[in-house]
Amino acid sequence: MKRKLFLTVLLSAVLAGSLPLSASAAGGITDVPADAWYAPAVTYCLEEGLMNGDSPTTFHPQETMSRAMFYQVLYNMTDHQPDPEGTEDIPSSWFGFSDVDPASWISAPSKWAYFAGLAEGVGENRLAPHQPIKREEMALLLYRYAMASGNDAVVEGAADVEGTSPWAQEAMDWAVEQGILLGDSGGLRPKDTATRAEAAQVLQRAAPLLEKREVSRKPRLTETGTALGLTAETYPKVDGSTSTLALVQAAYEATHQYWAEDYPFAPSRTVPSYEKLIAGEVDLILVPSPSQEVLDLAEAAGVELEQHKIALEALVFITPAENPTGNITTEQAKAIYGDYAIRSWKDLGGPDKELVPLCRNSDSGSQSQLDNMILQGEPIHPDIQENYIESTMPGMLRDTAAYHLESGKDCFALGYTLYAYLQNHMDGDGLRDQLKMLSYNGVAPTEETLLSGEYPLVDGYYAVLRADAPQDSGARKLLAYLQGQDFAAAMAREGFFPVL
Repeated sequence: MKRKLFLTVLLSAVLAGSLPLSASAAGGITDVPADAWYAPAVTYCLEEGLMNGDSPTTFHPQETMSRAMFYQVLYNMTDHQPDPEGTEDIPSSWFGFSDVDPASWISAPSKWAYFAGLAEGVGENRLAPHQPIKREEMALLLYRYAMASGNDAVVEGAADVEGTSPWAQEAMDWAVEQGILLGDSGGLRPKDTATRAEAAQVLQRAAPLLEKREVSRKPRLTETGTALGLTAETYPKVDGSTSTLALVQAAYEATHQYWAEDYPFAPSRTVPSYEKLIAGEVDLILVPSPSQEVLDLAEAAGVELEQHKIALEALVFITPAENPTGNITTEQAKAIYGDYAIRSWKDLGGPDKELVPLCRNSDSGSQSQLDNMILQGEPIHPDIQENYIESTMPGMLRDTAAYHLESGKDCFALGYTLYAYLQNHMDGDGLRDQLKMLSYNGVAPTEETLLSGEYPLVDGYYAVLRADAPQDSGARKLLAYLQGQDFAAAMAREGFFPVL
């Protein structure tokens, strides 16, 4: 079963249990003098539930603030939205930092900060949650939080804070510009570690700038994705046909650590996918070969399509299992769908029953295959298109199996679909016992005849991109994976026939 994680944030109950917040007001804290410069900030953080001490009376303002503590504070600041599907914790295989003890209170806020895109590892499979947080790290986390929650985080000038690490420069510019970090006699000290008192002061200054406090997860790539040179930002927009949805999803799952908002739940279907690629709305599509209509559209737009076959596929004709007819020829298929000249199964060596030719909509992959391999540019007969059209692949299977039972006619339906798709869906609704494939020109469609090329109606599934896609684009980086052994194995698991 595929995992479904539609999470905005981790369970607030998980975090609340890991580090309980104190209900004490600042007046009950004995180690924060009322006249201390940081007293108002500590009072604010306690009253807002952002920070707490290790007892009702102690805050330890001069102790250093750890990275995990700051993750916890940012989580406490966040508006938590319950997951309508029922939130599950993140599997350890997705978050395997060696220095984050799953049993410790630091685990939950560290996971949240990492998957929200706020925290990053420090190398060698470490997150360094216990490490004292530096002032520039606080600035970076707050800057990322502002962007992740949809607040204004525009940097208009450069503060050029001396000693700032390059990766923190933009965040420091923002923090100084917004008055979140202020200097003292020693300057801004970006690499100095922060005390809990200083952290409280920074949080109080930042809070008015963070009016929006809902943080969504940021897509995280797997080792496979990062090895391809992809990032969450450069992963290409991928679309496809109904029959290739499982492949589009397999590519996403191989390169992403979990399902994010951009997970490909539904395809645009074959021709619309080509149209989006030509228009530049998507970067790569997994589809059957294009129809002449699509090729003409690309030519009119001045777009050259680059096709790479990744799997074999075949057009097959289907009929109810109880139909004794066993074969259809090229001439018969053309006469049926092009001329509507054959209307009885008797003409195919079958029973004297009406032959009802079901067809697909013109923007489907199945129809493109019929157009390319059977009709060869000639239109489908208008009476068939008007009276017997089916708009979905599952609908074609169901209607072919049941038309003679539901129409009241003495008939059997003839339909067509794609072999791999049919094999992957035959068990749904008992279709394996209700449908059968016809031989074509005397050759039965089987895995063996497809792979050997003996079956005549073999084509394929293609990874298609625009020929002008840059060599370093996300589309080309993902294409390299789609053409490799790992994805070939994934295709085979999904019931496809990979081409290497």
